[in-house]
Amino acid sequence: MALFVGFAAVAMPAQAAGPVLKTGPCPSQYSSQGRYCVPGRGAPDVMSKVGACPGGWSSQGTYCVAGASARQARMKRGPCPSGWSSQGAYCVAGRSARDIETRQGPCPSGWRTQGQYCVAGPRARQLIEKQGACPSGWSSAGAYCLAGQQAREAVLKHGACPQGWASQGRYCVRVSRD
Repeated sequence: MALFVGFAAVAMPAQAAGPVLKTGPCPSQYSSQGRYCVPGRGAPDVMSKVGACPGGWSSQGTYCVAGASARQARMKRGPCPSGWSSQGAYCVAGRSARDIETRQGPCPSGWRTQGQYCVAGPRARQLIEKQGACPSGWSSAGAYCLAGQQAREAVLKHGACPQGWASQGRYCVRVSRD
């Protein structure tokens, strides 16, 4: 079983991710499991669509689907941080962009505040929003959970966890790499 990589890296092209909340029929290469769309092997990254999809992403129902040349993109909340450009409702990573997360409170150690975002430093650990107790392998840091070296990928739970993921409090944690 693969372990979750615990450090934020320089922004790279979009890549397949874990399950996403269902906002309509699941896009191609994704299966519907409860309130989630779960990627199959080799599935591209997807995100909820708000207006036009950013460059490199195509529209598929209520989702934007990453194409081969797509850069990481996040929903915009205020001006985009350094290294990211504004494209409609999204911030899109440039070549020198660092990972970003929408700020829920003071940014944890290894992350710096820039407007409404926490921007990863060179040795920042991956973070997720804290909802109750952090999952196993993650440590509490204010409004966030920070990944430890043995942390497995985790997402906020919305109903039953999809296949290959186990419930841990308010999170679904990857247990297998189907």
